[in-house]
Amino acid sequence: MIDLGFGISNAGAACTLDGYPTLTFSGKSGTIEVLENHTGQGPAFKVAPAVVVVVGAGAGFVLQYYDIPVYGETSCPTVTSIDVSLPGVPTPIVVHEELIPCGAEVNVSAVETPTQEHAQFSG
Repeated sequence: MIDLGFGISNAGAACTLDGYPTLTFSGKSGTIEVLENHTGQGPAFKVAPAVVVVVGAGAGFVLQYYDIPVYGETSCPTVTSIDVSLPGVPTPIVVHEELIPCGAEVNVSAVETPTQEHAQFSG
């Protein structure tokens, strides 16, 4: 399983992010249908409370996927960009990243601040 972390920094006014980002995957021939689950492996996939991201601070989330064919696949789609829609934010962020999510599904964690992430590891 591949873990891909996404970091977000806030250069504007403080905002509240509550929940999960929505991702739209695209390849060379258009949109790639991928099922988003919220049941991944690790502490980042616990349900997180709403987070307030103040100016100059950050938050993030984790995307998990398999990069080997599963369920009888002989090949997997190549994603070339991801439109990331954060909860409560009207404009998506386009991330140009190549990845190969096999099995047509990914795990997406809730948005968290670094403080929440470290607190989950400490105990």
